[in-house]
Amino acid sequence: MNKNLNKTKIISYQIGDFIARIFHFEQIDSTNTFLKKYFQAKRSQFTQTEELSILEGIGALADLQTSGRGRLARTWYSPLDEGLYFSIILMPKIEPSQITLISLMAAIATAEAIMELCQIKVDIKWPNDILINKRKVAGILIESSFEGNSLNYVVVGIGINLKQKTFPSNLNHPASSLFLETNLIIEKETFLPVLLEKLIQWYKILKIKSDNVISRWEELSSFAYGKEIRVNINNQDLVLTTMGLDGCGSLRVKDENGKEFSLYGNEINTER
Repeated sequence: MNKNLNKTKIISYQIGDFIARIFHFEQIDSTNTFLKKYFQAKRSQFTQTEELSILEGIGALADLQTSGRGRLARTWYSPLDEGLYFSIILMPKIEPSQITLISLMAAIATAEAIMELCQIKVDIKWPNDILINKRKVAGILIESSFEGNSLNYVVVGIGINLKQKTFPSNLNHPASSLFLETNLIIEKETFLPVLLEKLIQWYKILKIKSDNVISRWEELSSFAYGKEIRVNINNQDLVLTTMGLDGCGSLRVKDENGKEFSLYGNEINTER
């Protein structure tokens, strides 16, 4: 397993009938990487697939990540005790085509937790970057495992800049922290229970009525409708206008000629 395992403690949270059991590391390479390895190591101990459900709710929290990761193989800046670096295993029974809904759900939960604790307006850049004043304060990395056409599990990784005062100059996008935007010092131990409550609330909504996830995301995001964006598709820069989300969480757009289509995993930019 992980050489840092003996430096952890386990924290349990119960939200309704959902129990989260979280390994709290002083230092680790990546909370997402740990949970993927943990799942694979544990699955060999179970004789039936149904028994794997006991792994739902296993999480990892780190004081520091040495190899934190974001979307598109980017590095997530994870200095000691300045942010929330957290991942959790979920096992939703959804179609593979709906996997983007997990990203949207996690973005909603993160945005609502920030708004509750900081009383500040946030924005969501599709699919799951959390912005304040056009600067990124939180990001989400969803990593999925499939067996055939069935979703096995997802690891939901959430990184939130809580207390950083400065950032490296080589980051891909302008970054900020909750401290820089609000002058509030919020510890991860304060933020995590609120985040978990929101995450489990929206996870349950996703499983019952996913349309509510779509509509809530559109309410929170200025990118949902009428936003002019630039996207590179097949090495061609296109200027597109957003038209909301489809039922699977993809971003609907139209080009300058009025042709309509959906974006799936593309990186979008609002700069011309």
